[in-house]
Order: sequence, then C-alpha cells, then structure tokens
Amino acid sequence: MMKTKHLNKLKNRELGTILLTSLFILVTLASCERDFANMGTDDANRLSTLEVQDAISLQNDNSLWHFTEKPLATTEQGRLKTSLRAADFDPVGLRATANSAITVVVTHHSISSTIPQLIVGSYDRETVSVHNLVSGVNVITPTHSGDLYVRYASSNPGSGRISVSFSAGVHQIPMYILGKTTHQAWLDMLATDTTSPNVILVGNRYFSTVSKSKAIEFKDEDQDAVISTIDTTLWSMSNFSGLDGSSTQHADRKLKIMVTERPSGYMDATEFRVRIVSTQINRVLQLSSVQTNGWGLYHEFGHHHQMHQWTWNSVVGEVVVNNYTLAARRLVQPNAPGLSAAQWNAVTNYLARPDNTRIYESSAASLITRLAAFYQLYLAFGDDFYQRFHQLYRTSSFSTPNDQAEKELFMINASKVSGYDLSVFFKKWGFTAPQSVYDDMAALGLPAPATDLTLLRD
Repeated sequence: MMKTKHLNKLKNRELGTILLTSLFILVTLASCERDFANMGTDDANRLSTLEVQDAISLQNDNSLWHFTEKPLATTEQGRLKTSLRAADFDPVGLRATANSAITVVVTHHSISSTIPQLIVGSYDRETVSVHNLVSGVNVITPTHSGDLYVRYASSNPGSGRISVSFSAGVHQIPMYILGKTTHQAWLDMLATDTTSPNVILVGNRYFSTVSKSKAIEFKDEDQDAVISTIDTTLWSMSNFSGLDGSSTQHADRKLKIMVTERPSGYMDATEFRVRIVSTQINRVLQLSSVQTNGWGLYHEFGHHHQMHQWTWNSVVGEVVVNNYTLAARRLVQPNAPGLSAAQWNAVTNYLARPDNTRIYESSAASLITRLAAFYQLYLAFGDDFYQRFHQLYRTSSFSTPNDQAEKELFMINASKVSGYDLSVFFKKWGFTAPQSVYDDMAALGLPAPATDLTLLRD
C-alpha cells in the first residue's frame, strides 16, 4: 500500500514550504511549456506521446514531462481486435525509494476528465502499485521502491494535455531515448549510477526495462541501431496488419509494447508486455542477435498483433502468430527464406498423406508445417492479402461462437479477400469443415486459382 496526502491535509508547519514550492514549480512549468498549439498533425499523433524537457531549476533532466491523452489499453485492443493489450503508460526515468515521500505536481493545459496515474514499480522486476494523481500537488509515500511510469489514458481520448513534474523523493535512473541520448551519455549514466537496479531504453514503438548489469554487459553496442531495428520489426507487423492510416479504424498503433527482463522462464507475451529471461536478454540489447537471431523476439511481438477472431484453438494460436514473425524477418533479413528446405520437405510429406489422415490440426502436421498453409497464401497473394484481411476483420462484427466457426469463417473470408475459390487449397491441407462451408465458398462465384497453391515454395 501507499499513503497519499493531499494539500489540505498537510500539517500547518509544512504548508508554507509546500505552497512556495508549488508556486515556484508552476512558474517554471509556465516558462518552459511547449507550444502544443503549433504542433503539426504528424507530431501530435506520434507514437511517443511523452516528452522530457530540460528545466535547470528542477533537480534533474527527467523531472518535467509533457503528456497528451492516449487510448486506454482496452480501448486500443478493441479497435485493433488483438488478443493482447499494449502498454498505455510511459517510463519517466526516475525511481522512488521505499518510505520516502514523492512530490508530484500535475498541471493541466486543457480541460479533460482523464485522471493521470503514477505507477510505481516495473512489471516482472519488482512490486507494482498504481495511484491516481490530482491536479496540483500530490505527496505520495511508497512502501516499496520502484521505477516510475505515468499513465494518462482514456477510453475516449481527446485533446487533453498535462505536465507532470517531480520535485522531491526521486532519483534519476539510466534511460536511453532513441534520437535524444548519445552513446557517450549512456556510458556516463551507466558508470555514474550507483543505486538503480534497472535501466530503461525507449524506442518509437516499444520500451524495455532491463537490469543495469545486463545493460553494462552490452554497453558497447550501438543503442540507436538496436532500438531502430526493433522498431522496424514492429513497424513491419503493423504494415502486415493493414494499419495504413486509410481510416481511423486502420490508424497505426497508438501504444507501445513494454519489454521486461525476468529472472526465470524463457520468453512469452502477456498483457502490456513481452517478457524475456535474463539469459536471453541479448535478444533486445545486442544488434547481431536482433538481426540474425530474432525469431523468438519477433514471435512474442507477434502475439501482440494477432487477431483473436481468426486464431482458432490453441493449436493454431501458436501458428498464426508466426505470420508476423515472417513479416519482420522479411524486412530485417531479406535474404532469409521463410521456411528451410527441410521444413518444406515436411510440408510435402504431409500433403502426400492419404485424405483420411491429412487433418490440418492433428499431430500429423507440426506447427511449422501448419504455418506453411498461411505462408503459401502470402506467396500467392502477397502482403496485400493479409493487409486487406486484417482490415476486413477490424471493420466487421463477425459472430464466431466457437473455434470451428472461426475456422470456417476464415476459409470463406480468405476466398473473398483473395478473389479466388480456395476450396481445393483448404481440402488439400485437410481443413475439416462440413460440405455446407465449401458450398458457401462455391456460391461466391469466384474462379479457382490458375495453379495449385499447395505447390508454392520460396
């Protein structure tokens, strides 16, 4: 738990000091406030909705932050129809100490009912607690130490803008921001910091919270190159998903994905974040690993992009996700094949099985073999097929009460989007469905593909 005291509950002997401090901070905020009204559309809609601003009168460079309203994680999930939620909060490069009061001043620059929140603690690395912030001075005393994050998100985000300053009770931790922090500044932060267990690296589409010891281990890497490459993989997944800005529904993702280092396990994706075990954290800190050994990382990021309405049953759930893995690898490793020769041989062997044993979801087909069916649709119709497929699902209200219905709907919609009757393709792959589904596909009146799609290879 945390103890929160508002201004009217402070002891009389503290009141004068706090009032003077508040007045001084508010004057400082007014003097260095960014001119939001002059921001261009591209700037206003950037993925990074926070900015740190130097303020020499405050205790360090991370003491003053500007935020614009962003969508709640659940709101963005609903728009994108993804299986997981992204992070609707941002790091501020500061850390609180247990039982030390934090003074946080919130200044509103526009009318908004959205309540800012202070998050104390990094997920998977320490205790996490969340606390509402009021306009003006907030004094919060955490019972645990932790890195600080701010959430300023709404179910119906508008033009809300706030500044948040920290004037007491916090200390700066090493934080690398793409395009702002130099490599030498990063080395200096790591060398001079003596108290922080964690560090943070911030890109345009993700941010990571990792142990300082691991950051030091990989300190000589080109941080801009590492972060930019990971940003590129995430962009490729958004592009594959048809987030082309052609409408509000198809606007680019507005929230970042958090990456955290955890002490045990391996890699997985969960709400807000991707978790990577310490022994594999080079996957996000070392350029060569990101470029040439990225399958696991891309896969977990893919879980944050896959759509729940065409991820039927747990067997296919770990297959569909690799559509995004392949999209990322095509961009980062353009010369790498989608499937290896051995994997294509396994596909050929599966497709040669007798009809009654060629069942797509059975053990006769491995996860990679099942992926080949989705990949062949890409080889046949390109990125455009999947971009329009995602867009169709985002703008439609399909009723899929169970896994079988999701699969059958996928088969029909794949034919619609491709412009071809894919009945033969799905039958050869062993997609079990009643004849009525194939009748519905035939009723679309579409031509059959000119070639056998199951023979496609890269």
